[in-house]
Amino acid sequence: MEQFLPFLGIPLVFIVFFVLFRYVFPRLGGWRTLAERYSTSLKPSQIDGERIHFGEINVGGLNMKNMVKGYKTKEGLFLTQYLFFLGNTPNLLIPWKVFQTPERRDFLFMKRVRLYIGFPSTTYLEIPQKKYLEIEDHLPKKLREG
Repeated sequence: MEQFLPFLGIPLVFIVFFVLFRYVFPRLGGWRTLAERYSTSLKPSQIDGERIHFGEINVGGLNMKNMVKGYKTKEGLFLTQYLFFLGNTPNLLIPWKVFQTPERRDFLFMKRVRLYIGFPSTTYLEIPQKKYLEIEDHLPKKLREG
């Protein structure tokens, strides 16, 4: 029996990660809140816009590093999760007009921008300032110091 224990650990770890990414993480953070208002049936292949790799993005308090890709479109910001992380979450198309005034959220050497969404604000996206500059021209309001 002891010789099989190492072989049980690998599948068990895989199952735990699968359950976490497929069922637990989609219920955390702000993705679900955003999906209630801004979900879309569009697929990334149907989007006509500039691709943005956020790298690190915080969605309503949940850090989704290297899990989300986005597209800057005329209509709004399209967000989708990479296939492995997709779970039961829909893609999002957030209209530019629902973004409130962006706010700087610097910590030590990290320059970040928080984008509150909705009126009243339902949740937020927090992205690196470098990525904010890629979408700044579409936002209705300019950056304010936090």
